[in-house]
Amino acid sequence: MHSREPNRIDNNALKVTDQQVGGVELLTEEERTVLTQDVASSEKVSPEVLSTRFQYLAEHVTGALQPNTAEAKLEAAKLKDALVTVHNNTYQLKRFIGRGNFGIAYLAEQLGTGKQYVIKLSKPYDHKLMRQPAQPTIEQKRAGNTARYAVSEIAVLHRLTHDEQNQPLERHDGEPPFPIMYEAQLMQDPLADRSTVDMRMAAEVIEYIDGPNLQRVLREEGPMRDDLPRLKKIVLGFIHAIRRMHDKGVLHLDVKISNAVIDDDDNVIVLDYGASQIPEKWASRRAKPIVWADPLMPVYSKRYTTRTDVDNIPSPARDVYALGVSLQELVYGLSDVENIMEIQAGFSRELRVLDATIATMVNPDPDQRPTLAEVEQHLKTSWQELEDQAALAAVKQLIAS
Repeated sequence: MHSREPNRIDNNALKVTDQQVGGVELLTEEERTVLTQDVASSEKVSPEVLSTRFQYLAEHVTGALQPNTAEAKLEAAKLKDALVTVHNNTYQLKRFIGRGNFGIAYLAEQLGTGKQYVIKLSKPYDHKLMRQPAQPTIEQKRAGNTARYAVSEIAVLHRLTHDEQNQPLERHDGEPPFPIMYEAQLMQDPLADRSTVDMRMAAEVIEYIDGPNLQRVLREEGPMRDDLPRLKKIVLGFIHAIRRMHDKGVLHLDVKISNAVIDDDDNVIVLDYGASQIPEKWASRRAKPIVWADPLMPVYSKRYTTRTDVDNIPSPARDVYALGVSLQELVYGLSDVENIMEIQAGFSRELRVLDATIATMVNPDPDQRPTLAEVEQHLKTSWQELEDQAALAAVKQLIAS
């Protein structure tokens, strides 16, 4: 496996209790022996052990993704200490991080090295539904959507964080602005009969990023408009990340401040690619087996999109709108602002430029929104001109004095 040195994160906001909930032991001794036995990372795990683990993981990941929050937490807690083997590398799940529409994430430790990663496990799905039936029913469309999303995130993160030799990138000075995926596998029960149903789970081994998300920063510190240098760096970093994504043919489709973290140097790293899509793979014979005729069913947060965007085929303009709303929150804060005109009256020229740019990004008409390349270039150029003007004015004042 490619050498790697993951970063870490303090993400205490998302927690469930550990293997004991209300004093009730969730794993029997027999289950614990089979599911958490110490298997060296380099040792090939037997089909019997892999089968037992797969069945256990599938059952409790499914339970952890159910709507009932209390029962879901119990199911998520049952996964603590379970082992996940990805390409003969075995990881032990340590702490629940969070869940989404199609999967669950845990902090995990690699056996043999002690290194920490994020392990993301998808909802179990029938891999045969990666191919569209001749006349799919509503149920088959939903199940097919689950299957495609399970595979889609792997494809997205591979495209964003691997080099031309298919090796994971290395992190330097906040780059890449995405969490690095080190390896992934479409796990299956090696002893199962797959003639009618080919049940799989997508497993991803991802870098653990160190830093709070921007929603947490705003809740603890308030709007960033009074710290202009920091705001400008974070704004440009956020735009840069999504623009880089678009340049690589990826749509994020769930851009929001809770899906972006900052490191100690305020570099922005965008997380959560469970809703992301690669448009060129829609109905593409070159991207087998993803051959459904329609784009993936949309996943979205209402605050960060419009009805027009939801009804239309996903496009970069949808990310532009969501990013615009996110930048507004950085400037104005999370609460509804009543004295907005009073706040704007105190804006510096740099903030006025940013505010006007954001207004173009949240235009209700997707066709009238700028590209992120245009937004990035406009802000960089405008802010540099203002800095140059300020520097020139300072020199003139110094000479005059």
